[in-house]
Amino acid sequence: MQIDSELRVAHWYELQLEGPLLKRHTHLKEKLDKAALRVLAFDIETTKQPLKFPDVKYDQVMMISYIVDGSGFLITNRQIVG
Repeated sequence: MQIDSELRVAHWYELQLEGPLLKRHTHLKEKLDKAALRVLAFDIETTKQPLKFPDVKYDQVMMISYIVDGSGFLITNRQIVG
């Protein structure tokens, strides 16, 4: 939808919504300030057989680590990681 609607990265828009749907957008060409960059990164560690890809039927998630705007977090599966 973004390509078809001519919505582009690094531009400012005024949006009009109709419920959860985008009704209309207006490109604010005069607004040149850059928005603050926000970063989300994550990594998921699973159990798996050697030299195989994880399989949802057999393998479990051991840990999920993620970073949001420079703050890191770790979620562990206590049934596997003790």
